[in-house]
Amino acid sequence: MRGTIFYTLITTTMKLFTGNRGMPLVGVNEVNMLDDISYKINDLILFTPATSALSFVKQPDIEPILISNITKRLLLLLLTHQGEVVSRNLLFQKVWDNYGLISSDSNLNQCVSKLRRLIKSMGLDEEFITTAPKMGFMLRSEIQIEAEKCEQDENNSQQEPSITERTHSPPVQPIETLFVQKKISGRRKKWLLLASITLAVVILIATLSIYYLSISREIYIGKVGECKTFIADNSLYSPITEDARNNILEFLKAKEVRCKPDDYILVNRSNRVNSYISDISRIFVVKCKILRENKIEICESITNERSL
Repeated sequence: MRGTIFYTLITTTMKLFTGNRGMPLVGVNEVNMLDDISYKINDLILFTPATSALSFVKQPDIEPILISNITKRLLLLLLTHQGEVVSRNLLFQKVWDNYGLISSDSNLNQCVSKLRRLIKSMGLDEEFITTAPKMGFMLRSEIQIEAEKCEQDENNSQQEPSITERTHSPPVQPIETLFVQKKISGRRKKWLLLASITLAVVILIATLSIYYLSISREIYIGKVGECKTFIADNSLYSPITEDARNNILEFLKAKEVRCKPDDYILVNRSNRVNSYISDISRIFVVKCKILRENKIEICESITNERSL
């Protein structure tokens, strides 16, 4: 007797929701007529289309799980066609097309997959929706479905806004908080990226500056006999004064250095070895010979190191 009543309720719901297969989609008024019907699945899950909610039958204190309108329409269509294969075309039409949404096999498969996982996560271990290859999907006839008409009195009507607020309010705050956190995180990433780029540019400029400043330039300072004399001037060091240059030339003349056409004298200053006397520059003097055929220069010391 009870089974007959449930079958009658489901059959009536199917007629209200689907009409004839060749008729247009369900209208708004027909959908509203389904809002006062809830569906109990295996005496475990309660599906309430009016609130788009899935709740636990035996655990009413647990907050209901809200589902999207697309998922709600899909579940309703499968429930009202339990035991029948619902074609993909019909699913496209009644779930997506009639609401101005784009339907596709990918969207349908993804929606069915999410619904399966959701139902399973609520404790229904047995297979809920089966796939008919190249045809559509079916809600298994072995699943016990009980359709019940929701009773709404004045008290329920007055309490409904508070229930809706209690159901909807908790998710709102986390979503807003998450949005703000993402916004702050995005700004922080931008600033970190900008700071990193700026630091990298500063380091690059400093490195290049030190490199170019450390390159010695050979400056001609005069002749010692037939020997052209150059001094390696490094921008990192303080420049050698004119008196110091003259002293160097006089020192070299006393050495009576002889040069061939491709020979020259190079005076080089080094700070790698600190002098034991402060504010004293240490220089090294070498005579270099150019081997043009090999494109190399050979330099040898012509004097011991001397402090000037």
